[in-house]
Amino acid sequence: MRWTVSVLCLWLAGAATCLAVDLCNTSLSDDANEMETFFYLTEPCRYQKFNRAPSVPGQPLKIYLRAFIYYLRAYSIQNEVDMLTLLELSWTDSRLAYSSINTNVTAIRGEKNLFSDRMWLPHTHMLNERMLDV
Repeated sequence: MRWTVSVLCLWLAGAATCLAVDLCNTSLSDDANEMETFFYLTEPCRYQKFNRAPSVPGQPLKIYLRAFIYYLRAYSIQNEVDMLTLLELSWTDSRLAYSSINTNVTAIRGEKNLFSDRMWLPHTHMLNERMLDV
C-alpha cells in the first residue's frame, strides 16, 4: 500500500512550522473485502461527507423514501397518536462508485451504525413530534 501525506507549512517571523494535515491510502489491494473497499472510498482525502451527493447538473438529487408503520395507536379525542415507524431512504452517490477499482467486491452492504459516520446522509426532520425515543 502506498500512502500520501499532505504537509501544510506556515511561515511566521522567518521560521517555518509544518503540520501533516492528511494521511491518505492511495492504493487498494486486489483482494480487498467490502469493508476495506468502503473505508478506502470514504477516506477524507477523497470523500467529503458534509457535501451533498452529486446529481445531474440543474436537477435535484433524487432521494427515495419508504415508510414502514409498525405500530399505530390513537388514544385520545384530540387525535393524539402513538406511532412506531421505520424510514428507509435510498439515493445514488457517484463518489462511492467502486466499479473502476480493481477488486473482487460486487456489493457493499452494511448497517447504519457502521457507515453513517463516514458518508453523507440526507437530513430528515419530523414535524409535530412530541418526543423521539429512538
